[in-house]
Amino acid sequence: MRKYLALFAGMLLAVNTFAQQDEMSRYQNEAGDFAALYQGKTESEFNPFLFTNHPFLDTDEYQAGDISYCGVVYRNVPMRYNALEQTLSVQTPQKGIKITPEQNSIDWFRLRGDLYLHDEQNGGFCAILVQKKNLVLRRIVSVHVQNGVVIINDKYHNRFSITEKLVLDANGKETTVKKLNDLCKLFPQKKKELKQFAKQHNLSFKENTRTQSMKQCVEYLGK
Repeated sequence: MRKYLALFAGMLLAVNTFAQQDEMSRYQNEAGDFAALYQGKTESEFNPFLFTNHPFLDTDEYQAGDISYCGVVYRNVPMRYNALEQTLSVQTPQKGIKITPEQNSIDWFRLRGDLYLHDEQNGGFCAILVQKKNLVLRRIVSVHVQNGVVIINDKYHNRFSITEKLVLDANGKETTVKKLNDLCKLFPQKKKELKQFAKQHNLSFKENTRTQSMKQCVEYLGK
């Protein structure tokens, strides 16, 4: 818990330190493709003809997000996260070159509304979905390759197997949570309230809605 609170505090400090948007915008425009963020290696490619899906987090498209690199905050940077290689890549503003910057120099990034910090236990980055009092809900995505499991036009194709895990750190104790009962066991004194809340908001903990439902419940617990 202390580790994530410290990281979160560091992120807030970075945001406050570089909050002058006009100066940052001017810097990004003048530096262009030569800004420190874009001095990494070009992004590694995978052959889409050999796979039936992709290894990127949520989507294979580059989407605008914010990133703090070596203490400097860059706004509206096109980026995508390779969950297999556990690396974030960005696109240069002028030539559109896909670059994988030095990962250890990334302080944090925000994509699709979620904050991502280094995952010290599993490597790569994890999403901090909720940060409330003594509660931290993290989303951890892992990917591995399944070889020759799909046949298309009499040819074997590979696929990326994607696993998503939600980990709740409550008062320093980490627990993987999948359903409402997992939260009720952790907070028996809140069991009745949690069930009423879930019912009132029509929350479902099926695979495609689990993350958002769990996020809403943990935010409720943190009030």
